[in-house]
Parts: sequence; C-alpha cells; structure tokens
Amino acid sequence: MRIAINALSAVAGGGVTYLNHLFRYLSEIDRKNAYLVITTKKGKGVLTASYKNFQVLSFKFPSISPVFRIFWEQFYLWYILKKNRVTILYAPANIGLIFSSIPTVLMIQTVAPFYPEMIRNQNVYYRLKFNLLRLLTTFSIRKAKKIIFISERARKEVSLQYDLKEEDTLLIYHGRSLHFRPNLDGDRLREVKRKYNLDQFILYVSNIYRYKNFLELIHAFSIIKDKIPSNINAENVCSGKRDERSYCLFWSCFL
Repeated sequence: MRIAINALSAVAGGGVTYLNHLFRYLSEIDRKNAYLVITTKKGKGVLTASYKNFQVLSFKFPSISPVFRIFWEQFYLWYILKKNRVTILYAPANIGLIFSSIPTVLMIQTVAPFYPEMIRNQNVYYRLKFNLLRLLTTFSIRKAKKIIFISERARKEVSLQYDLKEEDTLLIYHGRSLHFRPNLDGDRLREVKRKYNLDQFILYVSNIYRYKNFLELIHAFSIIKDKIPSNINAENVCSGKRDERSYCLFWSCFL
C-alpha cells in the first residue's frame, strides 16, 4: 500500500514529537508499505522522515497561514494523493479530506473544540479557530473509515456525541519517550538552576497559547500555596514558545 500522512499542521510542539516518533517506529516495524509525508516548507525542517520507505513532499502555499492551509488541504491535496496513487490517508490532527473519497484514518488529537465552555473563555482569534476546527472535525468524523482516540474519556464522549460504533473507533495511547525518566543528569540540572537562579521547582513545558490554560494553571498554584510546607521554596517554571496573540504569562510564577 501507499499510505499518506497529513503532517501539514505539524510545525512545532507535541504534534512534531508525535510524528517523528511515529515515523521512526513505523520504519522499523513496516518495511513493506510505502509512506508519503505531506508537509509544509517549515514542517520539513522539523520533521524527521529520512527512512528507506518514506518520501517527503513539502509545499509552500499551506505555510502562508492556517486559512490557506485548510483551503489547500481541502481543495488540492486530494489531487496530490491521487497523482501519487495513495491507498490510504492518515490524518493525525482532527481534520480529514471532506470532499475526497480516499479512505481516511482520523486521529482526534485535541478535544478542545468539543467543550463550548472552554471556547467561550478564549479571545476572539481562538474562539473562531476552535469553532472552525469543530465544524471541520465533525465533517471529518462522518467521512472517516476509522477514528483513533488517545484517551478513553475522549473516545466515550465523542462516540456518544456522534453516535459512533465501537468497531469504528480505536484507542491508542501516546507512548512515553525514554527521555522522560527520573534519573536526571545531576550536573545538567545544577547548570540549569544556576543559569535561571532556581532552587526547587516544578517544570511545565508547553508552547504558551491561551487555550493551554496557563492562567488557570497559575490560579491553581495560588490556591494550594498555603498547603505547601514552609521549608519548601518552590517555583513553578513555565517554559515554551510564546504566541504573541496570547495573553498568558511566559515567566515563572512564584509560590
């Protein structure tokens, strides 16, 4: 088979990490099928798919803006897939091809669009973004042959909302990289503490967008402040790329 993977939205963050690990392990366990990675010029620089049975196609037009990407994705990507004789499309970011008959396996990467109360707390940009994502996700779910969820809760709630049959859904948890282990390099940790003038700290790593609920995170820490033992001088360190449209805090919040 020739399997296409739609990586157009993966330019930073967890989406890139997920796909890079997926490419690596697919190349190890499946040497029979051919994989075609569809990405943008920016995505090509962060995605690692240089494996024997992988081919990468990158395009400039979808890099211009999210609106251009969606337009190109829905009205031109089908032609690229047809030209390359693609058998199956894997869409790992909620959105498949609404107007194409190519069999699609869809992964629900984020359930944020399914929570109206969360959307109402965002700024205008993210309210528009999530409402559009909800609409496109709805159409994509209806078209998909199989739908992958990364949590049981998401699977149950979305299946109930869209009346999905159990045999049409799959639950596949994200794996855990070996980088995440408790035995940290002591010298490296001391170096980081000296550089940022830290003592004991709790680290939260994520690109800093409003919908990531950073303000809620800070508020939660303020609630538990009095429950932390007085002999612990803890800091909550938030680290990640800042989005200028967001009004989240980018720096540490002290308890």
